Amino acid sequence: MNDLYIDELNLLLQQRVPGGRVIPQNLPGCEEIALLLIDPKTIHSNYSAEDITTIMHRPAYWALCWSSGLALAKFILDHRTWLQGKRVVDFGSGSGVVAIAAAMAGAGQGRL
Repeated sequence: MNDLYIDELNLLLQQRVPGGRVIPQNLPGCEEIALLLIDPKTIHSNYSAEDITTIMHRPAYWALCWSSGLALAKFILDHRTWLQGKRVVDFGSGSGVVAIAAAMAGAGQGRL
């Protein structure tokens, strides 16, 4: 991973989650996929009311891997032949993890 890219993501994250930072993490059940996700060690329980308002009104969705996307990615990786040679659209299913799994399964070369 490019350290400059990680530094930029951390700056963006800290505007939303004070003290937050991202780290590369392998996904449970999909260990072959690693995403830059929020480091749980950087989440604090003593946020101010202003911090909580910022976190709630400007959530860093991109710093989390949603469980629904993770479940679908795992399903795709467990059933790779279903997507080989097909095109897929990952629309709001969590951190792009479904698109990554689909590409790893061989999707992206078929017809629309």
